[in-house]
Amino acid sequence: MRRAEQVLRSRILQCGDGEFLGSEAQLIESLGVSRPTFRQVAKLLERDLLLEIRRGVGGGYYARNPSIQAVAQAASVFLQFEKSTLRHATVATSQLSRELVRLATLCNEDNHRLSLQHILDADRQALGQEQSLASFIEAELLFVETLATMAGNPVLKLLITILYQFATPAVGEVIFDDPEFMRTSRGTRIRTAEAVLARDAELATLMFRRHMDAQYAQMKKLRGDAGLDVPLF
Repeated sequence: MRRAEQVLRSRILQCGDGEFLGSEAQLIESLGVSRPTFRQVAKLLERDLLLEIRRGVGGGYYARNPSIQAVAQAASVFLQFEKSTLRHATVATSQLSRELVRLATLCNEDNHRLSLQHILDADRQALGQEQSLASFIEAELLFVETLATMAGNPVLKLLITILYQFATPAVGEVIFDDPEFMRTSRGTRIRTAEAVLARDAELATLMFRRHMDAQYAQMKKLRGDAGLDVPLF
């Protein structure tokens, strides 16, 4: 069964999202397994969100591309189970983000750099305006996601996405619902983006560290030192 799972998993990962893999009979034949074994394999891959089983007319087995958000959500639940805290998440994010920003300054992909430029332009326009908590958090997540894409390291991107998905709800409650702090935080985000686009790794790292340090200080101020060690669930 393990061999059949590995073969079908490998096949799925080479397919486009929603691509038809075959009927049950076709897959059983190509994998060389019994029907009960195939159904166990299919159940495992369906659980991993790699396989979609459609019934009826036009039914069969279809590939599903892995989703970083689905993986991050599952990992976030695990962190809650492990009683992880804001302090845990902040320390880990601070360490990983240094390499993330450094690698982002090395990005030569014009489309990724243009995406960051759009974020920078939007932040500059929003400097003198009031912004809702929801839109500010959305912009923050997009900013980090763009840096992670620019970094070109899928492992680093996944880890950062997990940490942000885990901590953002609690962080948003205690940090960003403060207009003055949102303006200050947007300012350090702007300076980080400018430095990344200028390919100044030292300055970009410094600016993003200030961005993260300010968030941590605000959390500590509003939650208290002990509040940073309360599990998030």
